[in-house]
Amino acid sequence: MNTRHLCETHWDWTRDQVLSTWSSLSDREVDSVAGDYDGLVSLLSDRYGYGWSEAADRLDEMAAGS
Repeated sequence: MNTRHLCETHWDWTRDQVLSTWSSLSDREVDSVAGDYDGLVSLLSDRYGYGWSEAADRLDEMAAGS
């Protein structure tokens, strides 16, 4: 299952994993992108200074490691 699909169809699980992996993100920030993969990648890019590809890769790693 790809990360975009996981984000869109299993948001509660994805949300919990994101909050565990990137603990400096607030519930409110993560909830603001609820199920929107592009929004989540943008959030990680903005908050952590990742480029788009790096943020997407890190999401992939998070999903694969869980």
